[in-house]
Amino acid sequence: AVDLAEQLKAAEENAAARVSGLEGELSDAASASEAVSADLTARISGLQAGLSDGTEASKALSVELAVAVAAGEALQGDVTALQARVSGLEAQLLDKHAASAALGGQVADLRTQMEETSAAYQEAAR
Repeated sequence: AVDLAEQLKAAEENAAARVSGLEGELSDAASASEAVSADLTARISGLQAGLSDGTEASKALSVELAVAVAAGEALQGDVTALQARVSGLEAQLLDKHAASAALGGQVADLRTQMEETSAAYQEAAR
């Protein structure tokens, strides 16, 4: 039972470390998303100024804008996926905590049974 409790504790620590790592990845992705957003805003401003320079320049800038917007949307999808992954890991961690609590109850019950058996054995030995 002690070995099982140690295994559960190690599993919980591992899950907590994974959640912490994923939170770091999520934070990094959010920072990157902000940088891309600022870059996209700057590109859009530049593209709008370039549109007045002529039809051919306008067409080329429109293509560049579409690529930049697609890149921003793709990054937002990555952030959303990471958020979902973190939520899933948090749910797993909660499940592990519940399982650990249940095992703790079983360990307590076994200790009580062991104490009762020991007391009965000592009583019988008298």
